[in-house]
Amino acid sequence: MNLSLSKQPMTLPDYYTTHCREYHEKTFHIDPSPFLLPFAENLQPGAHVLDIGCGSGRDLLWLTKKGLQATGFESSNGLAALARQNSGCKVIIGDFETYDFSTLQADALLLSGALVHLPQNRLEPVFKNILQSLRARTEATVYLSLKQGQGSFTDQQNRTFYLWQDKDIRQVFKNTGLKAIHFSRTPSLLGTGEAWLGYVLKKEAVK
Repeated sequence: MNLSLSKQPMTLPDYYTTHCREYHEKTFHIDPSPFLLPFAENLQPGAHVLDIGCGSGRDLLWLTKKGLQATGFESSNGLAALARQNSGCKVIIGDFETYDFSTLQADALLLSGALVHLPQNRLEPVFKNILQSLRARTEATVYLSLKQGQGSFTDQQNRTFYLWQDKDIRQVFKNTGLKAIHFSRTPSLLGTGEAWLGYVLKKEAVK
C-alpha cells in the first residue's frame, strides 16, 4: 500500500462548488452539540480550533459561542464565503492534500466528515499532513468522524463516500500517535439511515 501524499490536489465532488447554498440549507440548521460537546469538553478555555472542511460555518459558529477561537479550512470558495459570513471567523481556502499545515498553530482539530471522500489508502497520509498544524507542546485534541460500512458508494449528487470499520480506523490512530478517549456510533442527523463513527483523540505533548 502506497501511503505517500498525492502530488496532485484532491478533486472534491463538484457539488460543493456548484451547490454550496443547497448544501448550506441542508446542513446548517443541524445542532452539532451531540458530537461537538465531548470534543469541546476536552479543550482549555480560549483554545484555538482548526475546523477542516468547515462547510458553511455551522460548527465554527458553535465553537465561538462556547468561547473558543476558531479558524476554518475549506476547499470550496462558495462555502468558505458563507462560513465567513455565518461565523465571523477566518477561513483558509486550500486543498488538504497539498496545503502546508506546518505553517499553522492550532490547539485542536475538528474533522467532522471532512475526510469521507478520501479512498482508504489515502486517508492516513492526508491525516498526518493535517496533524502538522497542531502545536508541538500542547496535549492536542482531535475530533474525527467517518461513515461506517464496507467499501464505498456514490450518491445521487455524484459524491463518492468511502466507508470504515472501527478496527481499521483505530489502526490509523495507532500509526499517527493518537489515542481515542471518546467513541460514538450514531445515526446520521440528516435521517438517511447511515451510521457515523466519531472519535475524540488525544496527541500527547512533546516533553
